Amino acid sequence: MGPEPSPCRAATKAELRDSELSYRKLARIGSDWIWETDDQFRLVSTVRHRSDSADFLANIEGWTHWQLAGADPESDPGWAAHHADLSAHRSFRDFRFSFLPPARQENHYRVSGSHDFNDAGQLIGYLSTNRNDGGRIHVSISGFPVFGPDNVFKGYRGTARDITETVVAEETASLAHQRLLDAIEALPESFILCDADDRIVLCNSATRTKMPWCNILTEPGMKFEDRLRDLVFSGAIPNAIGREEAWIRERMEQHRHNPGMREAKRADGRWVQITERRTADGGTVLIYADVTEKKRTEQEREAALTRATGENRAKSIFLANLTHELRDPLAAILDVVGRLSDMPNVAEHIKQQEESIHEAAQHLLALLDNALDISRIDVGKYVTEPKALDVATIIRDCGNTVWDKGARTEPALTLKLPADLGAVYADERATRQIFINILRDACCLASSDCTVRVSARNDGDYVEIAVEDNGPGPSDINVDSLMHPFDQPDDGHGSLEHVRWNGIGVRLTAADAMTRHLGGLLSVTAPDSGGTIVTVRLPRPPGENGGD
Repeated sequence: MGPEPSPCRAATKAELRDSELSYRKLARIGSDWIWETDDQFRLVSTVRHRSDSADFLANIEGWTHWQLAGADPESDPGWAAHHADLSAHRSFRDFRFSFLPPARQENHYRVSGSHDFNDAGQLIGYLSTNRNDGGRIHVSISGFPVFGPDNVFKGYRGTARDITETVVAEETASLAHQRLLDAIEALPESFILCDADDRIVLCNSATRTKMPWCNILTEPGMKFEDRLRDLVFSGAIPNAIGREEAWIRERMEQHRHNPGMREAKRADGRWVQITERRTADGGTVLIYADVTEKKRTEQEREAALTRATGENRAKSIFLANLTHELRDPLAAILDVVGRLSDMPNVAEHIKQQEESIHEAAQHLLALLDNALDISRIDVGKYVTEPKALDVATIIRDCGNTVWDKGARTEPALTLKLPADLGAVYADERATRQIFINILRDACCLASSDCTVRVSARNDGDYVEIAVEDNGPGPSDINVDSLMHPFDQPDDGHGSLEHVRWNGIGVRLTAADAMTRHLGGLLSVTAPDSGGTIVTVRLPRPPGENGGD
């Protein structure tokens, strides 16, 4: 038996064991495995803590870390600095590298994902995540030199962490960030992002190159107010000239408390649309778009509309004046014809001529009255007094007025009006004129062997009246132009076929204008089976409601 160990040596060994156990416990907390190298930096031992991340460790002993990574310490700057630390026997911390484990020459991944739809519900791809499961391993290692008796260098001992998931996440985030930057850079509009302190974080090149009014310094880190001040004092904002500081205060108040969309004119005559939106972290996104062409188009359209409105009003005033001028000679003609008809012993052929003259003059007078009503409505001088009216009685009276009971050449008139037909809320004179015009058109256009049918029904807050004839009916083109007498198409041969249907279009046009003035609606349809249907919808008195 050898000599018994001294108490001092036994105590030293016990301390070493305790120190080793403490080191391994601490290493387990902060790492995935422990590694050791020899004095040539070759791995001689690996002890894993996580079975799911270190199953390759048994196959890397005898390799140096740079051999695992496939790196050259002489040509790679990062590895050269690390090799210098090792050669100088210096401790190091969190040195990162990646490698493909020798036991696995193929990359394998577990992938999971979900459908990605756009706002219209269309599938545009998949949102996926992957986890490296046997491919390239990313690690972070820390180590310290180990010395033996007489301070002889024995190698390195250290810890390693598998940071593959962290690196993959960082790379994915970096890729997404770069894609976002590329998208922002591709925008034709100026894009500026400010942080919560109102400092510019980023801007695209269009901010400096594509917007003439933005040709001022715009760099990350500068205050938005400083950029705004430079813009104002460059003279680019016409409204700010002479009141620069006040304008800046007003604009900053908008920027801070009332972001949104607004338009502004620049000194060079161009227009910019400014859109401001708050970000979740209190920052601001600003987009400046050149809308000069859009603004010019809108202004031209508004100018054209103003001209058209003025021309239409001038036409209406001229039509009203002309109507007044024509009514006087027509009245004189009717007066003369009336006195001639009262003279005794007038020859029969003279009486027939008198009747023809009287009928023609009455027809012209009716047309002039309708034209005058149209012009009054156009210029806002058509006065009405709405009240509850028995529309069925008005329709019967208008039928008796239009139809000559003694004539045998007119189409038959059929009235199908329900007993419970409700009242309408309208002006009596206008309502009578509406149905006289519609019925007179139907009477004139339908042949003697046709039928004019008037029907009606209650329709909620309206009463709907339909005047239908089974004559030949207008063409589709004529239906569209019946109520536009000042814009009538021809048939390509210089003739106006629509005149056959509505004279010059005044009667139906006047009826349509009066109906709309009363809050109703008039429509014309030409069924495939033939004929014409004119439908009038007039409102019921307030507070009343009819059923179908």
